[in-house]
Amino acid sequence: DSTLNWLSYGLPWLCDSDLEQDFYISHITQDYFDYKIENAGYDRYDELPLSLKKKISTTLNKNYFLDGSFNLIDDVYSIKTKLYNSKNGNIISENNYFESNIFILADKLVKQLKIDLEIPLQYLETTTDLPVQSITTDKEKALSNYIKGLQFWEEDQNHEEAFKLFNYALEIDKYFLQAHKDLSMLKMNDLQDASWKEHWDIILKSIDKLTDRTKFNYKMIYYSLTG
Repeated sequence: DSTLNWLSYGLPWLCDSDLEQDFYISHITQDYFDYKIENAGYDRYDELPLSLKKKISTTLNKNYFLDGSFNLIDDVYSIKTKLYNSKNGNIISENNYFESNIFILADKLVKQLKIDLEIPLQYLETTTDLPVQSITTDKEKALSNYIKGLQFWEEDQNHEEAFKLFNYALEIDKYFLQAHKDLSMLKMNDLQDASWKEHWDIILKSIDKLTDRTKFNYKMIYYSLTG
């Protein structure tokens, strides 16, 4: 179902945002290695052979890779995941998730992933792990518009459609800081719209909503832009 394409970006994006809270885990999502997929003759929406996933994970010096599929049945998300060892391709764990709330789903997936990676329980019980909706958005419609905007911007270079979708996301949730950051960059780099600075006023006033890692990255971006 093409109407669910945004989920192939959206769920990994949520999990990535959740994992940003944890300095213990070094991770990347598919967005960062699309070029390797294209070099192998595939598109990001193609079903990739397991051997290629293993090869890419190995070349990126990652010990594990997570594969999965999803469906939406009667407004309930059905997710299947498999965690693999990059060295030999063996399956470490398989999990199934059923949840109507995509934010709770991401929280459950990330929590189980940490357990499957055998991260010490004492560490998991003491480290900060806020609900992902508290550091991004708690509105699914805002999330879907934002993710669709990213797709139009990054894949199709359709700046006008991305602009509309980012704005729709912010109409639904005006404190969706990730959407503010990307709309600001779109305005500055592609639309030559001087109002890009207004988004940073909102981001900096509300920056404590973000993870420490994201706060640092956003401040670096802001100061590099403003001197």
